[in-house]
Amino acid sequence: MAVLVGGASMFCAITTASRAFAGSGSELDPTCSVVNRAYAATRSTETYSAKVFGVEDGRQTLNHEYRVTADMQFERYADGVERHGVRKAAPPLSYHSGPRFASCQLVKDKASAASANAHYTAKWASVPYTADAAVWLTDDGQKMKKVVLRYHSSYMRPSRFPEHLEIFSYESP
Repeated sequence: MAVLVGGASMFCAITTASRAFAGSGSELDPTCSVVNRAYAATRSTETYSAKVFGVEDGRQTLNHEYRVTADMQFERYADGVERHGVRKAAPPLSYHSGPRFASCQLVKDKASAASANAHYTAKWASVPYTADAAVWLTDDGQKMKKVVLRYHSSYMRPSRFPEHLEIFSYESP
């Protein structure tokens, strides 16, 4: 019986996620216009790459890396698995359940004041996951440079890590 309930829960989560990707029914949070613009510009850049690290107890472990070209996406995971396929469509900025980024705030501290890189905090969602986010933009403020996600749930996250760090590269990806 527990297996059936778990299976039904997983089916509902997948169905909800599928519906969420189908459209963008919710309004965007106006406090996140800069972050949303940078996110959209990053995901529509013709070629870029990123490394994604799992973070636990302050230690970073490479989870996977990926490269995006004009028409293909290549992924390599820490366990040696490699995948490639047609470039994925850019994920939406909002879902039926709400915006991807919400409650954005510019961080004003000594470190960000000394740097040209803008730093924001935000609430992040990608059905069915939610997290607190820290976002750093490139020097020109047009794209994402680094994103840290701290997941809200210990059991609803895409990997075993409670945090993910994604670092983007636009030069010779």
